[in-house]
Amino acid sequence: MVSWSDVKQWNGSALAEAIGPLNREYNELINAGEDLGKIQSPDGWSGQAAQAAGSRCGELVEALGEWTGEIAAARTAFTATSDAIGGVKNGVTEAEEVAKANNFSIADDGSIADHGVPADTPQDQREAVAEERARVKTELEERVKNVLRSADDVDNDFCKVLDKILGDTVDADSDATSLAAAGKAGTKVGSLTIPTPPPLSDATVAQNAAWWATLSEAQRKRFIQDFPGQVGNRDGIPASDRSAANVLRIDDERTRLQNRIKQLQAERREHGGPGGVGEEMTINRKIARAEEKLDSLAAVERTVTDRHGEPKAGKQLMLLDTSGERVKAAVANGDVDKADHVAVFTPGMNSRVDTNLDDYVQDTDALKRHAEDELTRENRRGESVATVTWLGYEPPQTNPDGIFEAVVTGDSAEEGAPKLAEFYNGIDASRADNPHMTALGHSWGSLTQGYALRDHETGVDEAGFFGSPGIGTDSGKELNVPENHVYAWEAREDAVANIPGVVERYGKDVVEQDGIHHMSTEEYEPAPGQRTEASTGHSEYMKSERSQGQSSEVYQTSEYAMARIMIGSPDFTPVPEP
Repeated sequence: MVSWSDVKQWNGSALAEAIGPLNREYNELINAGEDLGKIQSPDGWSGQAAQAAGSRCGELVEALGEWTGEIAAARTAFTATSDAIGGVKNGVTEAEEVAKANNFSIADDGSIADHGVPADTPQDQREAVAEERARVKTELEERVKNVLRSADDVDNDFCKVLDKILGDTVDADSDATSLAAAGKAGTKVGSLTIPTPPPLSDATVAQNAAWWATLSEAQRKRFIQDFPGQVGNRDGIPASDRSAANVLRIDDERTRLQNRIKQLQAERREHGGPGGVGEEMTINRKIARAEEKLDSLAAVERTVTDRHGEPKAGKQLMLLDTSGERVKAAVANGDVDKADHVAVFTPGMNSRVDTNLDDYVQDTDALKRHAEDELTRENRRGESVATVTWLGYEPPQTNPDGIFEAVVTGDSAEEGAPKLAEFYNGIDASRADNPHMTALGHSWGSLTQGYALRDHETGVDEAGFFGSPGIGTDSGKELNVPENHVYAWEAREDAVANIPGVVERYGKDVVEQDGIHHMSTEEYEPAPGQRTEASTGHSEYMKSERSQGQSSEVYQTSEYAMARIMIGSPDFTPVPEP
C-alpha cells in the first residue's frame, strides 16, 4: 500500500526524461530491422551459406522483435505513468490547499488534523463555520482516499508492466510481420488503466471531486471526449469540464429523441383505427413530450453555442438532463471555476428550458454586469463574478392536472432541493479555494432553495428569496446560512407571495421572519446620478433594460440590492415605502 508520505515524494520527471532515449532506441531498432530484412536474401546468393545467413538474420529479427516490444511497452508505460503521477500529485496539491484554507492539515499517514475554527472568525458566525468545517473534513477524507486509491492503481499497473519487461514475457506477437507490428503489441502491454469513476447514480460530491482531481489532464480529456455522459452532470467536477462534456452530448441526445419519436410514430400507426383511440392518445402525449424535449435541446444549444456549433465564450453548460417529464439544464455566465463571487439563481413556477432558459440567462448576465459595476465603484476591479441559472428540477406548470396538486403537496420543491444542495456543494468541492456564493430563489424556486438550505450544509454564504410563497421555515435562523446573511423581497401586487392558505403551508411569510432582512422594492437613488426603478407584480425583480440612446442599464431596486449582496457589500439604506 502506498502511503500519503510516499505519494507526496513522487516525481514523474525521471520517467518523462527517459521517454526521449527510449524513442531513439525504438527508432534505431526499427531501422535495423529494415536493414536486416534487405540483406536476409540477396539476389543471386544460394547454397548452405546463404541458408545459414538467412536463418541467422531471422533469429536476429525475432530477437529484435522481442526487444522492440519491450522498449515499446516501456515507452508507453513511462509516458502513461509520468502522466498519471501528475494527476495524483494534482490530487495531493488540491487536497492540501483545501486543508490549509480551512485550518486543517493532512498527516503523513493520511489522517486529517483539525486545528479548530479560525481565531479571527466572528462570534456570530462560529457555529455556521463549525458546521461547514465538518462538511469540508468529510470532503478531505474522500480526497485522501481517492488519491491513495489512484496511487495504488498506478503503482500496481506500472509494476505489472515492468515485471513483463524484466521477465521477458512481453508478447512480441508471433503473427507480427515487422518490428513495427511487434512495437504495437508492446504498446498494448505498456498501457495503464484509468481510475474508475464512482457510480454516477449515488456518488457524493466529495467522491466526484476527489476522483477527478487525481486524473491527469490527458485522462480528463479522454473521459470528456469518450465518455461525456460520465462527466457532464457530476457535481464536484469543474464547470469548464462539465460544460465541454455536456456540449458534446447535445447531438447524441437529439438523435436519441428523434429516434424515440420515430419509434412512437410507428407504434401509433400500428394502433390506429377503431378500438385504438385510447392507446393512440397516450402515444400522442409521449410524442408531444419528446418534441418538447427537442425544443428544449434547441434552446440550450442556442444559449451556449454559436451558429457554427462551437461553445460560446463566457457560457458554461453545467447540467443537461433529458430524463423525466422535461429537460433540466444549468447555464453559467462567466467562469464558475475562477470567479470570486458566484450566484446561483433558481426559477419558479411555469419555468421551462424550452420557453424560459434564454431569458433567464440574459437576466442573470445583466445581474453579473451590475455586480461587476458595483465592484468597480468600490475600486475592486480585480474581483470577478459568475452567475448560474439552475433549472435542475421540474417546477409546477399551469395546467388543469398538475399545478394545484404540485402547489399543495410541494413535491417538486422537495424533490429538487437535494439536487440544488448538491449543485451548491459541487461548486465548492470543484475548487481548492472557497468562492463567495449567493443563492437566489424566485417564486417556487425560493421554496426549493429554502428546503435545500434548511436541510443541507451547502457552503452558501448569502441567500435571497423573492416573490416567495414560503421557504419552509418560520425563522431565517433555521437556514444553514451565516446569521444576518438572508434577504427577502416582496413587491407590490405580487399575488404569489400572498396566496391564501399556501404561505401558511410553507411557513411564515418570508418578509416577516426574524433572521431575514426585508429588502425594499421601491424606487431608490443609491448614489448621486444613480437611480433604480420600483418592482411591481411577480416577475420584475430581476428585470433590467437599456433606455433608448443610453449606454447604461436601468435596474430594479431589488436587482441593485442583489448585486450588492453578491459582492459581499449589502446596502441596507432605508428606502421610503409608498
